[in-house]
Amino acid sequence: MYYFGNCFVIVLIIKVKMNTFIALIFTSVVVGLGLGMNFVEIPLSIEKESAVR
Repeated sequence: MYYFGNCFVIVLIIKVKMNTFIALIFTSVVVGLGLGMNFVEIPLSIEKESAVR
């Protein structure tokens, strides 16, 4: 799943021309759901692990 996340974010940035920050957040949500996380836990996990507080 980790390789998928890396490839997915590269495709979103290069091929789809998506903003880098939006692509990273979107990829985090997709990978979190793919790993079986609850949808409510994903934003909390992103906020907890980021430098933005």
